[in-house]
Parts: sequence; C-alpha cells; structure tokens
Amino acid sequence: MSIELSLERKVRIDEQISHLEDCVSELDLNGEHPITQLVDQINEAQSKAERRQLALEETVEQSPTEEQLRRVYTPYLNYLNNVESRVEDLQHAVVYFAVNEMQHQGDGARLRYTQSVCDELNKRFQIEAEYLPVIWSAYAAFDIVRKDFYAIHIPRDNRPILGAPILGHELGHAVADHLQREDKRNFQRRVESLASEFKPRQREIVRTAWREWFYELLCDACGALTFGPAYLVILTRRLLSSYPHNLPEGIAGTEHPPDELRYRFVRQLLDQRLADWEMDVLDRHISNFDQHLEISKESKPTEYDDWIDPEILSIIETISLDYINLDIKELMEETLGESEISPCRSRRIEVNKHILGIKTADKIEEYH
Repeated sequence: MSIELSLERKVRIDEQISHLEDCVSELDLNGEHPITQLVDQINEAQSKAERRQLALEETVEQSPTEEQLRRVYTPYLNYLNNVESRVEDLQHAVVYFAVNEMQHQGDGARLRYTQSVCDELNKRFQIEAEYLPVIWSAYAAFDIVRKDFYAIHIPRDNRPILGAPILGHELGHAVADHLQREDKRNFQRRVESLASEFKPRQREIVRTAWREWFYELLCDACGALTFGPAYLVILTRRLLSSYPHNLPEGIAGTEHPPDELRYRFVRQLLDQRLADWEMDVLDRHISNFDQHLEISKESKPTEYDDWIDPEILSIIETISLDYINLDIKELMEETLGESEISPCRSRRIEVNKHILGIKTADKIEEYH
C-alpha cells in the first residue's frame, strides 16, 4: 500500500544522508561553514519527518477512514519532500568540493587566483556568503545554499586576469539573492507604470522582460562599481553580437537585456563617478563599441526607445549602492595615480592596470 511506499522512501533518504555525512566529515570545514549548517538543517528536517512518520504509523494502526489517513499522510510526504530538497543541495555541495579538490592538482593557480578575487570582492558587498571556484564551461554562479554558499564557475583558459571583472557580475547574483521585498517595491511600481504605456498584448512581455533584466543589470552594477573601467572594457568584448538592440518578441528569451542597454547603463554608472581624465582611459574602448552600435543600428526595432526607462535604471543603481561598500574613488587613485596600493584593492588594481595597458602580465603566477 502507499504507506509502505512512503516508509521505503524515508529509508532511502536516510541512507543518502548517512553516506553524505561521511563525505562531509572528510571535508576541511569549520563548524560555521554553510555546508556544516546545512547538515544540521537536514538532521532537524529529518527529525520532524520522523515525528510525522510516528503519527502516521499510529493512525494506520487505528483503522482510519480515508480522510483521517489523508490528514497525516500528505503532511508526511511534504516533510519528506523538504528533507529530500535539502539532501539534493548537499549532494551538489559534495560534488563541487570533489571537483574543486581534483582540479587543484592541475589548475591550482587558476583556482587560487579566482578565490583571492572573490575574497576581495566579498569585502565590498554588504552580505555574508562563501564561494567555491570550480572550472566549468563558462562564468556563472550556482547557489548551492541560497544566500550562503555559491559555486563560482570559471572557464579553463590561460588569461584569468582578463575575466576577473566578470566575477564582480557573478557575485552580484548572491547580492540579488539577499534583496528584501521592500528593496524592489519602487522597481515593481515603475515597471507596472511602464507596461501600462504599451498595448495590452505587449504588457506582460514588458513586465516579464524587465523583471528578468533587473537581475542582470543589478549584477552589471555590482561589476562596474567594484571593478571600475576594467568592467566596461570586458563588457564591450563580451557584448559584441549581431543584434545589440534585440528585444523579446514573447515571454521566452527575456533573461538578458539588450547589449546596448547594458553598455549604456554601465557607462553611465562610471561616467557619474569618474573624473573626465579618468574616463579618458576608456576612450578607445568606448569609441570602438559606439562604432559597433552605429553599424548595427539598422536592426534596431522602432519601439526600442519605448522600452528603455531611465527611472528604472536609476532605481536599480540605488538598490545596488545599498549593498556595496563603494571604493571606486580610491580604486582609481591607486590605479592611475601614485598612491600606495591598499591590500583590499590589490587584485582589482592589478586587473585594471593590465586591461588598461598600464601594466602587462603574461602569466597569472606573477600575481601570487
């Protein structure tokens, strides 16, 4: 009967937990690490499920009606779902730790460099989270334990310093996870106002697009406001697509904003905070990308400007500033001037000097 199936499921879950706890015990983790806390949460959820199991077994012994059985059976399954969901998180964590350990044998320098950049960035964001770099197919952030612990995907390449600014964007996803409901209230109101200006058949597409674009633009702000000019340079290289003004035609494909929008937003963030002579270091990169946009303008939709709302961008900027310990002024002084380099900015200054041509480096080992 179904009760037996549910009890068998509980046994399978318990076996997984036992095996995973053995794996975690072999990891070098302190007691406050998010993974250790996750194990504690799993054990707590497991105990709650066991109490529900006991209530279910007692009910079965009393020859219950179908309604009486349902009252304890369905909650028991829900508790098992909760345990299983957390076990899946722990499964991911164990896999990522194993990959990280294995990759250190051949790509240790790459991983150590990425970790050092993440550690420096972590001090700029007003959130508490831990990061584990792993070599994957491309840059990305995977939330192993949402808000607490992230696997940072990086590609296997020989020029990690050129990709370092992207880490500012990826850690921005952790910032996005920490946002409170009230943080986005003004944004949501403005999006509704903007959508109301479109034809009824377009409104849901506009709403969905901007709700998705919000996160990518917030992450761009995190990258720009922590890395400064280097982020804009790398962004222009990554946004070199055929249709920089592309707009969604349906609900699908709305995750990323148009390239032109991302570029203008980041450029504006820097232009507002850098002196004219500091922005001069970007002249060549800005000129090149502006030419790219000019050549591609024939594909720009006629309604493109109707989608772009300066007030929404201003709201996103304000939200990002609430979560960043801004040091872009000091970053520029130490990058372009003679000021002594502070340890809390050393990695980002190295990146800016290298990308802006102030200093060159062929191998990342030179930065260890």
